[in-house]
Amino acid sequence: MTESNAEYIESYLNNDLSSDERAQFEARLRQDTGLQEDLDMYKQTANLLSRRLDLSTEERAFRESLNSVRSQLETTASVKTIRSKARLWVSIVAAAAIILFIWSPWQVNLLNHYGQLEMTSPVVRGDEVQSTQEQIAKLFNAKQYKEVVVLLDSAVVADPANMQNLFYRGISYLHLQDYQKARQDLKTIFDGSSVYKYEGAYFTALSFRIEKQNVSCRIWLQKIPKDAAIYPKAQKLLEETPKD
Repeated sequence: MTESNAEYIESYLNNDLSSDERAQFEARLRQDTGLQEDLDMYKQTANLLSRRLDLSTEERAFRESLNSVRSQLETTASVKTIRSKARLWVSIVAAAAIILFIWSPWQVNLLNHYGQLEMTSPVVRGDEVQSTQEQIAKLFNAKQYKEVVVLLDSAVVADPANMQNLFYRGISYLHLQDYQKARQDLKTIFDGSSVYKYEGAYFTALSFRIEKQNVSCRIWLQKIPKDAAIYPKAQKLLEETPKD
């Protein structure tokens, strides 16, 4: 994309051109295939960013940085500087789109947004078992998921009927981004009849949402009945999950 094209495209999309300049630009568009391609690339890049960014704190900061560049572009008096910054703006957006297409570091924030959870320490028989459960709860609530998984593995082996341990192991795997293991535990929870049954369905759905498997996410959310405690959260996630 040339400096001239970058300048005019930026001004055209921001409605900064006069009526005559806009008419001249659109006349060029009808005749200049290169300009058409540049405009299409710019629009596609902007749309890609819009679709892929969820408004977490980090993402808002990222967008504010991009908007800052645009603000400087609009207020700088020097034509030479305007052209340089226009080209810089397009380059930043294009580079950001490539990064986001390959790597989506903010998707894990979906878990922080929809899946905040604390573990309570249950009252169990035996001082040793009670101490272990308290340590498990302490590690989980401190978000030390690698450490807590080790203890939960032993706890699940020692007491397979304890669905709380299985549930929180699944959640821990979810935080560790081991979605296959997370779903194994959470689906087992859902197939049972414990109090965690529909929480298992909800977090299974959330694991699919994080991986952008939106159809599977919606299917699992629809398994949750209206009388389930997790139903309101499930409906919120369902409303905000694309249908494709």
